[in-house]
Amino acid sequence: MTEYFNSNHDGCRVCVLYGLGGAGKTQVGLRFVLLCQKSRRFTDVFFLDASNIDTLHTDFKTIARANSAGSTVEDVQHYLSSRQDEWLLFFDNADDPSLDLGPFLSWSHGNVLITTRNVSMRAHAPDCHIRIHSLTMEESVALLMRGIDIGMDERTRSAAAEIVEELGFLPLTITHARAYLEHGSCDLEGYLELYRIDHQSLLQERPVQSTDNYEYSVYSTWMLSFKRLSEHAVVFLQLLCFMHHEGIPLRIVEMAYQNFVKQNNYYEDCVPQSVRDLFAHLRGGGTDWSPYRYRSLLNEILSLSLIQSDVVNRTLSFHPLVQKLLRSLFEANRQLITASQSFLSLALPTGESTDDHACRRTLVVQLRGTVEYGINIHPNLLYPFGRAYHDAGKYADACRICELDVKLRQELYGLEHPDTLQSMSSLAVSYRALGRAAEALPLCKQVLELRKRLLGSDHPDTLHSMNNLTSSYMALGRAKEALPLNKQSLTFSHPFHHVVLKTLTPAFSQDRDSV
Repeated sequence: MTEYFNSNHDGCRVCVLYGLGGAGKTQVGLRFVLLCQKSRRFTDVFFLDASNIDTLHTDFKTIARANSAGSTVEDVQHYLSSRQDEWLLFFDNADDPSLDLGPFLSWSHGNVLITTRNVSMRAHAPDCHIRIHSLTMEESVALLMRGIDIGMDERTRSAAAEIVEELGFLPLTITHARAYLEHGSCDLEGYLELYRIDHQSLLQERPVQSTDNYEYSVYSTWMLSFKRLSEHAVVFLQLLCFMHHEGIPLRIVEMAYQNFVKQNNYYEDCVPQSVRDLFAHLRGGGTDWSPYRYRSLLNEILSLSLIQSDVVNRTLSFHPLVQKLLRSLFEANRQLITASQSFLSLALPTGESTDDHACRRTLVVQLRGTVEYGINIHPNLLYPFGRAYHDAGKYADACRICELDVKLRQELYGLEHPDTLQSMSSLAVSYRALGRAAEALPLCKQVLELRKRLLGSDHPDTLHSMNNLTSSYMALGRAKEALPLNKQSLTFSHPFHHVVLKTLTPAFSQDRDSV
């Protein structure tokens, strides 16, 4: 900032500091102004509350009266334009996406500093916009311990480091923690224990004797942004907040939408209404996915810094504390958790391509975030979860999903339903992957007998069941028992035979070796 404001520049210099509420944007701006006042960089500094258009007009009128320059915004603009010195206008908390600062920035010279959560404000400062990130570990510990009368031994430093890490290295959260500790009711370890038990209450509280002159608690700071969101943007956050806070694919909504449309008849009765309503909004008046509507929705949330976008890796992320706030708002509503899990299931591809396998492995991290709350979705949506865990090598997790899938389908459809039999086959595969082939064997036998009776011996699903049973025999070292299956399968003429033969070939070799 110092370099920019000291540079030769035609017209007015404008710098924007943006970032999540509580990141310390105002503090950074004030520190810069203080340094500049010591060096007499600016002849005058005028502070304006840019929370909304009314506060802006009020502060402009105050400036006008204080300088005998009239009583309106226009009077101030005329007054400052007539001055040839280096004044600074400090627009603080310009967070409202509906606020247009453009009419207040048409200066032929001078300097402007803006703090905001709205990333769109960067448009006013193409040459100098700075994202204010969290503090470093060292800076965070120093801020926490400032003014606290506690000796800084190794144990204290370790506890302080744990606290600031839990608080996400945000200046506002750390300042509030310090104010709480200053009461003397608990030490650092006591605060850490209290935070882990009831972080929501702590972050909702604003200490009475706070020294930061900030009006809001940590959570209420973010709630101001959340309450500005449209109905569909709220649903979007509800769906994402139960996943892992990092690495959410930017295309996750489009992936879920396309899979839903592709298999609408299969998913229609099991996808929650809130998810279907979001898809309908993103489709607009047409029948196809609308990239424009999705970007508009995404930009609405990004503009308030409630999520961040990584354009290089094409992912979205939450600050961990923002995610905690959102989860605390929604986690008591089981329908919202069901909607989030159903949405993620739709985003998981069910194909066999290399890209499909890679995508499932990538999304396992998000899956593990949602299942922390228990699984509460329609069985038609469970299968992709099991596939994702299996592809990622999480065979125990895949097995638990498959066992639940079989249980729910038997209750919902009965033992002989095709989907139930498919789930039983998947469970057998999971058992074998865990080295539990003995448990897979009776399942494979049961599915094969049922499919023979229901579909006939030459049906592709029946032949697939033979293949599955053969694999279980092979895993148990019982190659001789696989041979009759092979002979039986060869009596049928069907395009599926090449799959069976491929699996049974090792059985022939093992059988010959054992004779």
